[in-house]
Amino acid sequence: MFKNYQAQINRLGSALWQNIVAEGKDQSGKPNPFTKSAYRFHTLMIGLIILLQIGGIIDARTHVFYGVEIESFFVPAHYFLYGGWLAVLGSVVAYVGLQIRKGSQMVDWLPPRYALVALGAILFGISGGLDAIWHTLFGFELNLEILLSPAHLVLFLAFGLIYFGVLSHAIYQFDLSSRERQNSFRTSLPLLIGIASLFVIVFWPTWYFDPFSADYASKGAIVGVRDAYNFIDYGSPTAEIAGVGGILLTTLILIPFVILPLYRWRLPSGSLTFILVWVFIQRAVIVGVYSYLPAILGAALVGEIIWAWMRRGGEARLTSPLGYRILAFCVPLVLFSLYFLIVAFMPNGVIWPIHLWLGSIWMAGVAGVLTSFTMMPEKVNPVKTG
Repeated sequence: MFKNYQAQINRLGSALWQNIVAEGKDQSGKPNPFTKSAYRFHTLMIGLIILLQIGGIIDARTHVFYGVEIESFFVPAHYFLYGGWLAVLGSVVAYVGLQIRKGSQMVDWLPPRYALVALGAILFGISGGLDAIWHTLFGFELNLEILLSPAHLVLFLAFGLIYFGVLSHAIYQFDLSSRERQNSFRTSLPLLIGIASLFVIVFWPTWYFDPFSADYASKGAIVGVRDAYNFIDYGSPTAEIAGVGGILLTTLILIPFVILPLYRWRLPSGSLTFILVWVFIQRAVIVGVYSYLPAILGAALVGEIIWAWMRRGGEARLTSPLGYRILAFCVPLVLFSLYFLIVAFMPNGVIWPIHLWLGSIWMAGVAGVLTSFTMMPEKVNPVKTG
């Protein structure tokens, strides 16, 4: 009996792996046709990861504004968050059940690469149980503790697997589309939502470093009154170190999500704006800071202008690293130039000396372009698309 169980586990593991690495082509190299059920399921899951992010926004905003008042795991914010998870898990289970009834092979129980979503949904449920146990044993976290709680770190990983699974299937579909269809924003939209969602969860742990959340340079002019931020000594040298380090960290996280999608998929105009607005408007809603959104839009506009110039130049410019280096330099440079301009008009103004704020702007641009060297070779080979 044990050998039978072991064989079943091995078969399941093999099927999961084959699903994760599916290329979408048969043995002759021809693309596999999409099924209506897989397409509908993918559309549903895109909607559900949006719902899951709304739950995350509600939960995070509750911690930011009312963190000291939370005394129970069973709060309305968690109902929204775990309700989104149940919707994801229930949809996965229902689809698997439908495919089993149809007699599909184990590898086809889920659409290609959706095994990652199934693993993430299972891990999400486990981490939720761990979180409840952790709170019972050690109480409720406050401030930075929330980001480093072991149960929450497992939860971040679960979010990441779900988002990356949806993104991976979007890549699978996008790569099998014709080049003409790939130039359409509508065709690119599922891919953009997947990229932006992954960006959200990668950027998530930076709440006390991200300058658009923890506004050290303005002496906490806005967030300093929030429950999650009112313990910080914004005028201390430590705060300056955290603020400057946050600008660097934000740049290092931002640049891969600016450069790689444009280079890899030659995304249509408006894509960069969509990704940046998707991520930073969530941050703004959570911490209640909307003043910095013009900086995001300004940086996105500059990036769009550069990308339009590259697209007009055809493959000669799209395969040259020069344009991507310019993007990597200009987007963070403009972003933090506008950021400090906005801070200057706040009640406290910019409390940092000119050496810090001007140096931080230049550092962001330099870090951006240097980061691009680690992601792209000096000679860029043309990208082959379906």
